[in-house]
Amino acid sequence: LLDEKEKRRLHTLMNPRSEKFDKPKIVTGFLPVDSPIKETLVVDFEQQLLPYVKKGKEDDIKDLCAALTSARNMVIWALDRDRTTLSTDELFQKVNDYIRLLRGFLTPPRDVHKDSSTLQNQEMADDEKEEDKTDQQEKQENVKKTVKTLRFVVSYIWRDLLDVKGRDWEMGDCALEEASILLAVAQKLLSKIAREALSDSNSVDIHSTLRKVAGILAEARKLVSEAEVQSDAGAVAENEDTSSNTKKDCSDIQKKHIDSAHRASTDLRLALPEAWAQLALAEAQTATLNKACNATHIEWSLVAALCSDQVQRYGNNVKGHVEALVKAAPDAANVKEWAGKRVSHNFLKAHVEFKRLYFTALARYCSGVTLLERAISETDENLNSKALAELGTALAIHKDAQSQAANFVTTAKPITFIHDPAQPLQDSLDLLKRAYNRANQLDTSIFHRGPCPELQPFPQPKSLITATPFPDPGISNLWTPEVWNAFDPQKVPEDGVFRIASASRDCCAIS
Repeated sequence: LLDEKEKRRLHTLMNPRSEKFDKPKIVTGFLPVDSPIKETLVVDFEQQLLPYVKKGKEDDIKDLCAALTSARNMVIWALDRDRTTLSTDELFQKVNDYIRLLRGFLTPPRDVHKDSSTLQNQEMADDEKEEDKTDQQEKQENVKKTVKTLRFVVSYIWRDLLDVKGRDWEMGDCALEEASILLAVAQKLLSKIAREALSDSNSVDIHSTLRKVAGILAEARKLVSEAEVQSDAGAVAENEDTSSNTKKDCSDIQKKHIDSAHRASTDLRLALPEAWAQLALAEAQTATLNKACNATHIEWSLVAALCSDQVQRYGNNVKGHVEALVKAAPDAANVKEWAGKRVSHNFLKAHVEFKRLYFTALARYCSGVTLLERAISETDENLNSKALAELGTALAIHKDAQSQAANFVTTAKPITFIHDPAQPLQDSLDLLKRAYNRANQLDTSIFHRGPCPELQPFPQPKSLITATPFPDPGISNLWTPEVWNAFDPQKVPEDGVFRIASASRDCCAIS
């Protein structure tokens, strides 16, 4: 005589059956980051550079100044939020054109050393009979001064997204100017993507753009880190000179530098670039996941692994940077006093938690459906019991995700445009309910086991996304030895100005 389980097994072998369930519906709405906007004031490079040029050499830098002013104005034009028809490639082209000019301030052209050495040898040869060794050493020191950096000769004013009163910040450092440009470009692209609905026609472009955004934000953070390392090192070195004639008053140095942590604006110094970079990668992974769920040949295990990776991204990477951003930010009496609260603490935090819960539910759903399909195919009560536990947990977590999504919508709508995820989430919930109800039906009518008391191990994460490194644009050919040597080494500053550049700004109303 055969027991009931063996009868069911033999019945399954003789009468094979299967039941398939749909892959999860991916909520593809992305986070808007366009409030407040990263803005800057126009720079007249000729006006700022002429005070540092040798007398009679003004014409040597005119073409460079015109190109710098024009290239920066084109970047500002391209970053305008109303410039919706500008393609991503066109935006990057304009940004690279400007950065090529900007990076010329950092180091001298390749032939400057050669030209300076030739000039030095010629001058020394002409005056060899009239000068002694001391004079020659002094002349050599003067030649060396022609190769100093021009990094700090121009000041740039940008809106500080995380300033308590929404003020502007002045940074006399071309590296921080580049970082600010890259942060503004990232905001532009993330905001543009957030306004588009992900579809089969644009998924590849969105995926590629988000990876590029992560790359340019990584480059921005690298530039800021290098600038912060310099901090007050130069000022401290100057102050350590114990000579009574050269010792500088510490108060003057402090007035010039303010504080080593305040060279960059608050939005660059804190975790905003990192948070946005991790957000870009998570959203790119969402595009990958959406494509995988629409492909019939993709296995459930891969979809579950991608969802698990999203849980890690939103639960650890993005969330960690957001919490660090809020913790490091200055205190504010209320949300209206700090523009950064709108970026980090309100709807950003709600969005991250909503996505974490949502992808946790989907990972459990994938695990549960895999077990359920096997349970139906094999008429296995143990598999159905495990599936019932997984799907019940997925259903409960999904409802929590919907609650967080509603909180996200409530905090975001007064500030910026968003795609309301309510309907896509309801469609996703209906999918989960269908699978759960089927597992529950089998249990109540046939197996009578109830849900397994222990959940299955959470799927191992699998990542299919990495940042696209920001390519080195190089240095413009307009930076010639003649242009570089037109600057007077006695006038060029050894450090820049870093300070608040505006009074408080009346920020947008927050409910």
